[in-house]
Amino acid sequence: MAAVTRTNFDNLNRQFFSLLSPRGKGRLVACVNRGYEVYGFGPDGEPRRLHVRMFTHREFGLTDKADLVDYLMKQVARRSGIHPEDVMFIGDEFGPVSLRAAIPGR
Repeated sequence: MAAVTRTNFDNLNRQFFSLLSPRGKGRLVACVNRGYEVYGFGPDGEPRRLHVRMFTHREFGLTDKADLVDYLMKQVARRSGIHPEDVMFIGDEFGPVSLRAAIPGR
């Protein structure tokens, strides 16, 4: 599971990740600061920065949803052995949520 947010990692960690056991954090990813930073967790449950993009006047990090989805699919899902058909993105940033459209046969 990947949490995608505009806030910084410390806020998300305090509100969510800190409530989980180290084992429970194992396959979680946090895309924070508008996608500029991506964090995962080590076996000890401690955060590890996996990716950072430096701001330039022409580049605004992984703020474009297509860039963020591309990063998550290539760098997270593929490396974790997760097939594209097993991935679902949910959130108001991606448009309205409709389980009927997301789940075949519904």
